[in-house]
Amino acid sequence: MIPWTIATLVALVLLAFARGAYELRRSVAQVQASLLSLQLDRIEDLYKEGLERLRERLRVELPDELEAAAAQLDQLTRSPRIKEAFATPELYWRFVLPLGALVGELIRRHGKARWEQDPQGGLVLRVALPDGRELTSRPFDRVLRHRLSGRPGELKAYILFAARDSADT
Repeated sequence: MIPWTIATLVALVLLAFARGAYELRRSVAQVQASLLSLQLDRIEDLYKEGLERLRERLRVELPDELEAAAAQLDQLTRSPRIKEAFATPELYWRFVLPLGALVGELIRRHGKARWEQDPQGGLVLRVALPDGRELTSRPFDRVLRHRLSGRPGELKAYILFAARDSADT
């Protein structure tokens, strides 16, 4: 009797993990598809939405100072509360869009960068570096990767590198 009980419990746990993995993959695929259809005229609205939702739903004001804002976005992206603050019935991981716009706009406003349509779909940020090279940055993808597997401080370092290094040009 006990072996069947244990086997049943193990099966239920495995089923729960499998369902969780499936839901995670589905949510990531949905947000990646939505990123491919982003247009330049959506950046300002997404930026404003990000600031508004952080303020209204999470009671967080994004600081004006670059390093403090970068640190806060780094922490918020990995917070369990962030999904619910931005989720819609159509897109549970919607937070990637406004947070990606916030990250990109921090870099653009504090450095030398410009948004462009990506020929492969979606948007990229072109960042001018002091040595004359140009970095192609994908803030939305960076937010998604930070949520999935980033370590504390990685998103902050990315923002500071792109914004500060490009501001010196």
